Amino acid sequence: MKTLFAWIGTQDLIASGARKGDRKIDDGPILAALKSEEFDAVALISNYDTDETGFFENWLVAQTKCKLTTYRASYVVDPTNLDMVYRAALEAVNTELSSSKETELIFHMSPGTWAMAVCWLIISETRHPARLVQSSIESGLTETTVPFELHAEYIAKVNRSIDEKLLLENRKRKPLEFGKLLFRSDVMQRLAAKAAKSCNHDFPLLIQGDIGTEREELARSIHLEGIRRKGSFIKVQCGLHSEEELDEILLGKNGAFEQSEGGVLYLEDIEFLPLHIQAELTKVLQNAESGKLNYQEANVNSTCRVIASCRGELIENVKNAQFNEALYFILTVLVLKLPNLSERKNDISLLIDQILDELNESRPSGLNISTKSLTPRARKILVEREWKANTRELRNVLQRAFLWGSEDSIDHADIWDAVSESPPASGALQDILDVDLESGIDLKMKLDEYADYMIDRALDQSGGNKSNAAKLLGFPTYQAFAYWIKRREKKKG
Repeated sequence: MKTLFAWIGTQDLIASGARKGDRKIDDGPILAALKSEEFDAVALISNYDTDETGFFENWLVAQTKCKLTTYRASYVVDPTNLDMVYRAALEAVNTELSSSKETELIFHMSPGTWAMAVCWLIISETRHPARLVQSSIESGLTETTVPFELHAEYIAKVNRSIDEKLLLENRKRKPLEFGKLLFRSDVMQRLAAKAAKSCNHDFPLLIQGDIGTEREELARSIHLEGIRRKGSFIKVQCGLHSEEELDEILLGKNGAFEQSEGGVLYLEDIEFLPLHIQAELTKVLQNAESGKLNYQEANVNSTCRVIASCRGELIENVKNAQFNEALYFILTVLVLKLPNLSERKNDISLLIDQILDELNESRPSGLNISTKSLTPRARKILVEREWKANTRELRNVLQRAFLWGSEDSIDHADIWDAVSESPPASGALQDILDVDLESGIDLKMKLDEYADYMIDRALDQSGGNKSNAAKLLGFPTYQAFAYWIKRREKKKG
C-alpha cells in the first residue's frame, strides 16, 4: 500500500476554506500532492482544533478516493518543538505499519513548520526508510534532496534526546517478575509466560542460553513456582567433574537422583556430559517414561523432574555425534531459550539496580563500608555497553567498581576502571557531538568535522571506492558527492 504522510499545514487549511489567508498553492500542499501522484492512502497528523481539522478532512475526502486517516496530536502545542513533533509523527507511522507491513512510505515535507519537515527526515533516516517529497508552484510534486548539514545536525541531536528519554522511561516502568527473575523486556515476558506454563508439568526441560545468561536462575524459578517446589533443587555441574566422578555423583548410591527425590535435578552444561554417562542417563529417563522408576543397575530409585541447560544450540552437538540423540529428544520435550543482554536492552538498568542492591546488602558490616549508588553517566555506560558474557560480565564489572570505588557513588571513571578499558578515544565523533556550549562554538566548523568523519568512514568501508562511498552516504549521484570530496581534499592540502 502506497501511503502519503503529512502534517496538516496552514496553507492546507486556507485552501480548504477552513481558515482565511493568501494561497501560495491553489489546492494546498496535500491535495496538490494527491493530484500529482496516485496514492492508496493518506495519513494526516493535525495539531489544530477539532473544527478546523474536521472541516479540512471533509473537504479533502470530497476530492480524493484515497483512504484517509487522521491522527490528532493536540499535545503538540508548540509546532516548532522538535521532540513533540517527532513523537507524534513516529506514533502515526508506527500505527500505520502495525496494520500493514507492506506499506510504501512517502513523507510530505512541505506542510507545517520547519520542525515538522525535519521530523520526516529523521524518521526516514533512522527508523523507517521512506521517499521524501515536496510541493511547489513551479515544479509540482518533486523528490526532496536534503542538505547534508541539516541531516548531520538534527539526527545527532534527536537521537541523543530519544536515547536519554528511553533510559529514563525504562527505569520508571514497573518491573515484572518470575520467581527471582526480574525483567521488563517483551522477549523476557514471552519467555516467562512459557516458563510459567511449564511449571504445571513434570516433563523434562532444556534451557538454552549463551554463557552468562541466567540459566540456573530460570531453572530455580521454575522449581520455586512449580508442582515440585516442596522438594529439593539439586544442581550438578557436568563440566566440572571427571567421568568417574559424574558416574558416582549422578547415578551412585545416594547420588543426585536420590537426593532430588520429589524435587528437581538440574544438570548444568549437559553438553559436557561424557557419552558413556549420557547413555546411562538415557536408560534411566526412558525407564522413568515407561513407569519403571527403579533402575537397580544404576542404584536409582527415585522420581524427580529433570531440567538441563546448555550453552548455545545442543542440536549441533547431536549432528556432530557429540551428544546422544535419544537423550536429546528426551530432554527437549520442553525447550526455553534465554536471550542475550543485547536482545533485552530494556532489562539492563533493572539488572544493574538488582545487582547493586545485593552488593549493598552483602557488604561487611564491621568494615564501615557505606552503601553506594550509581551516577547517571556511569549507568549510561553500562546500559549502552555490549556484554559478551551477559549478566555474568555485568555482575563482575559492578562488583569491581563497588569494591574499588572510594566514594559513596560509583561514577563513570570507576566503571571504565572495572571493565579494564579506556573511555572512547577523543578527537573522533564523540568530541564532535559532545561539546561544551558555554564558551560558544562554530557550528559550521563542527558540521564540517562531522561530514569529514562520515566521509572517511564511508571511504574506509568501501575500500576507497568513491562511488560506493557516495551510495553509503545517501548521495543520489557521484557528482553530488564529488563536491564534498574536493572540499575535503582542499582542506587537507
